[in-house]
Amino acid sequence: MAEEAPVVQNKWLLIVAGLLALVVVVIYNVHVDMVRNSLKGQTITLLQVNREMRAGEKVKAADLQKVDIPKLYSGNLENVVPGDAKNYNWVLGQTLTQDITKNQYLTWAHLGESGGSAGAANKITPGMESFTFQINPGDSPGQLLRVGGHINIYGLFSVSGKGPQTCLVMEGATVLTIEGRASRDKSFGSDSRTTSDDSLSSFRTISIEVSPDVARKLSNIQTYLIDGKFRIAVRSPQDNFPATPPGPIIYNKESDPVSAYLKSISATANPAMRSTGGGGCFGGGALSTGGPEY
Repeated sequence: MAEEAPVVQNKWLLIVAGLLALVVVVIYNVHVDMVRNSLKGQTITLLQVNREMRAGEKVKAADLQKVDIPKLYSGNLENVVPGDAKNYNWVLGQTLTQDITKNQYLTWAHLGESGGSAGAANKITPGMESFTFQINPGDSPGQLLRVGGHINIYGLFSVSGKGPQTCLVMEGATVLTIEGRASRDKSFGSDSRTTSDDSLSSFRTISIEVSPDVARKLSNIQTYLIDGKFRIAVRSPQDNFPATPPGPIIYNKESDPVSAYLKSISATANPAMRSTGGGGCFGGGALSTGGPEY
């Protein structure tokens, strides 16, 4: 009878082991739920091909499906095409330059695009030009700015002899590149033809799409900036802007002193440029505040 004690002891050990296993399972499930909750909303949409396709074929809506994947895995993907509405609509009708297998994610390389400067050049509306200008990195809007988005352009001028005044120069200009790139990184994107990089929160140069006439006028206006650099403000994607040329124009309001001033300085460059050694917006130095008085 004395030999039955170890059996009872073993039963208690089994119960304790079972309880510990239950605790481990609970902790594991709680951890999984926490990870899942932390990833909610952190996904990106990509375009997946439904069938094997050959170079030379045109992409149709039936060939694609939108797939959401955790943003956590995006680092393993190279140069993929974001699946937002703008990119999706652009892809339709494009010709493949490379073969692609079924269930593969569509990349810019499949379309002969780099996702960079080549892609930006192809997006310039016929008859329009890109105009590049500098801004102060400290004034950059960071993650608010997107390639394909719209901005207002401001400048600091001396108008009517009243000292420095911030003036609206242009409304609703379309952004073509940021820091010379049509993508903010090499992989995944958001609401534009290109991508987003959480680490790129400031930049110095922006390119916008304008008509040749407006590009010439902006070049002249740029030489009258007091500090040599334009300032920008990001517009809401819900705002309506012209989709075809002439596109954005120099700020123009009848009987407005600022409009009259901008119209005047847009005709010729600042004569003070001759004595600045290429300073201001072209060399980084401040310019004379000279110009017509209104």
